Amino acid sequence: MKKILLFVWMVLAVLASGADLQTLLTPPAGSFWNRGVADLQKNTGVRFRWGTRDRKSIRYSPKKGTVSSVSWLDQPVCEILCTLGSPAGKLQSMTISIYNRGDGGAMNDRDFKRLQERAEEAVSKLAGNNVQPVRDRMRMARETVFSRTWHGPEVRWQLLWCESDRGAEYLTLKALHPSLPEEKLRKAVKAAVDKKMLPAMVKKQEDGSLFMDVPMIDQGEKGYCAAATMARVICYYGGEIDQNQAAQVIGTDAQFGTSCRGMLKKLEQEKSMLNVRTQMLYEFQDFSSFNDIRKFVSRYNRAARSMKKKSIRLEDHIKTSGRTRTLDLDSLNKEIDKEVYRQMRIKDKDYAKFRREVEAAIRQGLPILWMIPGHIRLIVGMDPGKDQIFYSDSWGSGHELKKMPFQEAFILTHRIFVLIPR
Repeated sequence: MKKILLFVWMVLAVLASGADLQTLLTPPAGSFWNRGVADLQKNTGVRFRWGTRDRKSIRYSPKKGTVSSVSWLDQPVCEILCTLGSPAGKLQSMTISIYNRGDGGAMNDRDFKRLQERAEEAVSKLAGNNVQPVRDRMRMARETVFSRTWHGPEVRWQLLWCESDRGAEYLTLKALHPSLPEEKLRKAVKAAVDKKMLPAMVKKQEDGSLFMDVPMIDQGEKGYCAAATMARVICYYGGEIDQNQAAQVIGTDAQFGTSCRGMLKKLEQEKSMLNVRTQMLYEFQDFSSFNDIRKFVSRYNRAARSMKKKSIRLEDHIKTSGRTRTLDLDSLNKEIDKEVYRQMRIKDKDYAKFRREVEAAIRQGLPILWMIPGHIRLIVGMDPGKDQIFYSDSWGSGHELKKMPFQEAFILTHRIFVLIPR
């Protein structure tokens, strides 16, 4: 009986450890780029999800609170993203997040250094020991991003990693088809499109609706909506940046997300590196200062009284500690009645400005970064005839193009801004 239990325990341990990525990275010679979705799933033993509705990419990442079922170098892999060529749907590139701070949590410097060195050694073997890597580096958000590229006979391998003052940021392995273009790091991340060409990139439909086909980046389970959204815009402009690099640039915290003001400040600081400038289109000012909040509460209470709803007492949300008094915005937000808030915003004189700015940006071919309470998404188009905007969340397939009435979008809005190629 003990032997049977021991055998069952060993089987469960093997299953729990998951598949080794080495099978995916070392198929029979000449077959690396001849694999489709079924082959890739067989190699890894995991079920990929479509990354986009057009089925040009597939993605694997573990569900929140679970350990990845795929590992490499004894390290659970955070994400695998494969792009597929058309029309055959065969593998064209593969990006493997061996580690990133958002999914993997904190890693100390010693362990990260050891993982990076082991990865370099392993990739050298994949490329062939006689293939010498090309070294590159660049400054990003005051930190150094390192790169090694091996030009193997069948695959171009690239290893990217970075540490910051917060510790290990990411370690990424890319397997690229030799035919794909190659650029230096500092040039690759820059928005490359001529802004004069952007209006021509807007797709016009027979019914008069307009939309931009912005690449999808799935933020996964972590609080990277701002990082993924920003990276999508840079990629739309011809740059090459992923959400882990974007998170480093704008100071994203995996648990708490991104400070709106911090993001705008960081983007201004890194405008030369990204080759974009920031332009604010509309900002809801009522929460910008304590006096603004007082005015907001006064307006809210007028609307509440007209609807026979409960008014807000601002003093109930002020906490006192010694001589310090602070406003608890969380408790204030919880007391705001959605119906009253909606009615108040509908009558807001800024609605005309909001709509005018959104329409102008879309016609210019500028995806709009749309900040709403607790989230950031993209406005990617509009249907003037139906009085709707088209928007997109960075949540993967099925979230590329969704609709909402202009007025409802305005009610939700805290800020809208664009990144403009320089």
